Amino acid sequence: MYASVRQYTIKSGQEKVDEAAQEVQAGLGPIISKAPGFVAYNVLDAGNNVVAAISIFESKAAADTADEMVTDWIKQHLTSFVSSPPTVSWRCEASSGRSARPSESEQHT
Repeated sequence: MYASVRQYTIKSGQEKVDEAAQEVQAGLGPIISKAPGFVAYNVLDAGNNVVAAISIFESKAAADTADEMVTDWIKQHLTSFVSSPPTVSWRCEASSGRSARPSESEQHT
């Protein structure tokens, strides 16, 4: 699994942050979900006028393909919301199948 976090710094005002988050979810979600190797996509208000979009794919190649798919959409739809181009702040291998919480047997050892 491969995860990336794209951050959008929004022009001031909570109403702009809410509107941008909805725009990102509604516009990019369907595009990214069509990418080969897509696993999950979530958008959240990260505070301080930042909207974060978290994408998870089966591989780095799948994440790179999705990046190519969304570049034009971002340029066309988010320029009125953002104060600068989005940054991909975090890209890494993500493990799957293991909970961060210890299992019941691990709790008692």
